[in-house]
Amino acid sequence: MDIFMSSDGQSIPFGSNWVHKIENDLNSASIMFVFVTPDSIISNWIYFEAGFAYSKGIEVIPVGIGIDIALLKAPLNLLQGFNIASGDGLNNFISVVNKKLDYHFEDKFSYV
Repeated sequence: MDIFMSSDGQSIPFGSNWVHKIENDLNSASIMFVFVTPDSIISNWIYFEAGFAYSKGIEVIPVGIGIDIALLKAPLNLLQGFNIASGDGLNNFISVVNKKLDYHFEDKFSYV
């Protein structure tokens, strides 16, 4: 499983054209989790990147971390997603990864 996260400081090497890198990696994605945080919800980039992926037929799933995805604006709020605020939310995430990417991670987490 290859994971690309544009803001992690590693997925886009220094000196790279970051717009092209994001576009290339989105073009090769089979699924996109949009991790929504209190900081990212105000960014237009999550809507831009999610819209790009959606237009390419990539499944886009909003995931709230520290914020309720019900606060998302259209059109991202039209996509079914979930919050990770409990063990059930984490189990939802693992279940989607297992199903969509044919993995077999244990999905019986409890939130501590």
